[in-house]
Amino acid sequence: MTEKTTDTPRTRYFRTFSAYRHPVQPHEQIEYSQAQELPTYYEARYDDQERLIEFVKQLRAEDGSRKEWAIMFTEEYQYFDNGKLKKRTLKVPGQSDQIWEFTRRQRSWSNYFDQLCDRWFRRSSRSDRPSIEQLSLLVHEQFTEIEAEVFEAAVGVPHDNEWAFKITSQIVGRVRDIIEEVEPNAAPRICAFAEGPRDGLKLEGFDEPPTSLYGVVDSWRDEHSEVSELETITLLTKRDLDQMGQRWATDSNIGSITFAPIRAIDGDKLAIAATLFLLTAQTLNEEEVCVVNSIFRRLVRQIQDVVEVARVYEVSNQDSGRL
Repeated sequence: MTEKTTDTPRTRYFRTFSAYRHPVQPHEQIEYSQAQELPTYYEARYDDQERLIEFVKQLRAEDGSRKEWAIMFTEEYQYFDNGKLKKRTLKVPGQSDQIWEFTRRQRSWSNYFDQLCDRWFRRSSRSDRPSIEQLSLLVHEQFTEIEAEVFEAAVGVPHDNEWAFKITSQIVGRVRDIIEEVEPNAAPRICAFAEGPRDGLKLEGFDEPPTSLYGVVDSWRDEHSEVSELETITLLTKRDLDQMGQRWATDSNIGSITFAPIRAIDGDKLAIAATLFLLTAQTLNEEEVCVVNSIFRRLVRQIQDVVEVARVYEVSNQDSGRL
């Protein structure tokens, strides 16, 4: 790779980025000299309209006294004359390029939803409300796209605990967006507590839990011992909590509580590592509960997968003596 010696007016350097949408959003701009002191950095190039046209992840490889930089991935973007994204290309060394092409008139999610309903289900009228089955399929189509975007952003980085934290935070943010599409007044919050020796310890990277949430749910569990701790449960606060719990829910602006365990491998068995909570401000109807529970189960599964990848990575590094 050709060594860079100076900045150009349209090239900037960053410590990190987010990929909630495309083009990606670079964060924490730094000078080129600062970038050269880091183990990894991101190089962003812009056109004369300040649109991101190329985004490169650089990773430093030490070879004795020599310091070389290797490209881990490159994102390239092209635009229509109206400023909308026309084409996205992801390049990873040693792999085939991945290409996404977009229409000139990009749609909002709600319009995109209508388009898919028309294309997949041939609705007789655009005013028809999609069925619960249609809604579920469309939401999961969106979720699958999110999973692909989030994991593409992690190409070439060590899959350690820090990676797991960042990836989980990104997934949680995108899932929150999806739930707001299903129910705009839901005001969703996603919280997590550790289980086991550190019962009730809130986990960072999630939303701040309301005071006493863990205790309220624990009390409900004590009264419903027939319900497996491995199930995904939704409590409608006005229906399922006692009077004290309902007062707490009203004060905390909570209409429903969905929770499920995050399981992890502990030796030769599965253990519950944490409990994940989804809180909505609005009481969900039966259809909304079905859709939200389905999304929530996918979120739990994704977090479990991320945690397991990080666990395997950390263990393998410990075994090889690199940590």
